[in-house]
Amino acid sequence: MKDKGWMRLPAAVLLMFATALTLSWWQSHQRLGRPGVILTADEQQFAFPADVPGYAGEAMEIAAGDRSALPPDTTLGARVYTAKDGFWMQMIGVLMGTDRTSIHQPEFCLAGIGVQVVEKRRDVLRVGGEEPYDLPIMVLRTEKELEGRKYPGVYIYWFVADGVATERHWERMWWMARELIASGELQRWAYVGTLGMALPGEEAQLLQRMKEFLAQAVPHFQPRPEFLANRAG
Repeated sequence: MKDKGWMRLPAAVLLMFATALTLSWWQSHQRLGRPGVILTADEQQFAFPADVPGYAGEAMEIAAGDRSALPPDTTLGARVYTAKDGFWMQMIGVLMGTDRTSIHQPEFCLAGIGVQVVEKRRDVLRVGGEEPYDLPIMVLRTEKELEGRKYPGVYIYWFVADGVATERHWERMWWMARELIASGELQRWAYVGTLGMALPGEEAQLLQRMKEFLAQAVPHFQPRPEFLANRAG
């Protein structure tokens, strides 16, 4: 039998060409959805609360290198909150524009700053406000070495778009692709993360304190999503 490998080459080229045309068509016809977070009046920052009861807030500088590594239409937010007893937490937010590469798995960013993920599990956050609800979150137990000593920490994050929220990166990607194909709308996803550090053996108290803080902070910058991917465990 003659080798018909040459026949597969045109088919592969045609498939690549068709895929390129399809992606090009989607890019030119897609419309960008509304964000699932509240922005400042100039739409340049997340509307993180200036302060939270029991905590004083302060804007956190975002390194130029971090900004340049992201697409130019990415919206960022960063703030540090400190309690009177010296306990502090960092809150960051990343909102994509038309470029989907703004959002990725937060674990990659943590590794970049020397934070090791020890454990990962799904959980829920009871958000306060006029309409309390359970927000799906991902909880990471972390470790960071400082001056030869390892300090435990907790990192909480979730993803949110207009009316929807999930703690799972793959689910966010699936919803975004499904919506793009079904309606031509590119969901404008954001991710919000909060990092806190503790002394060894105090991880449980740290998680509880972070949850209490977020229960008060979230209503300031995130409307209640209509659909929640709530599957803790």
